[in-house]
Amino acid sequence: MSREALLAAKQAVIQDQARKRVEDAKAEPLPRSRRGIQVTLMVIALVLAAVLVVRPAWLFPAIEAESPLLKEASLRVRIYIEAERVERFRRKEGRLPNTLLESGGDTMSLQFLQDGQSFSITGENAGHILTYRSTMPAAEFLGNSYAVIRARNRR
Repeated sequence: MSREALLAAKQAVIQDQARKRVEDAKAEPLPRSRRGIQVTLMVIALVLAAVLVVRPAWLFPAIEAESPLLKEASLRVRIYIEAERVERFRRKEGRLPNTLLESGGDTMSLQFLQDGQSFSITGENAGHILTYRSTMPAAEFLGNSYAVIRARNRR
């Protein structure tokens, strides 16, 4: 046999073996353990998806809506805290801040106005609008708001 014929025969054998390996890999089923894991993961995924869609009450308890009294008490406490920050700023700096942000406060949905010596803070929570004026006693403005909030947590 000639050298070229031997080389061609060798290449044919190598190509044939490569083709068989590819065919065997395609035809070879997954090992039993991997198939079992895949099926288990699919079942778990389906159950989790069903739970998220159905949202059973034992897993997703209903959130109680805040009563108007609780909304007002929360707003009073929030405004009171901001008023305390403003007063702390006044004691430290000797003047009122220009904004709630300057006193280190929270500006979300609160409006701060000052006229040099006195100030007011107005806030809104779900339709409840309240205004605190620095000329009124803070304890009077706060009222029983902390007790109302604490009572909510006892239910």
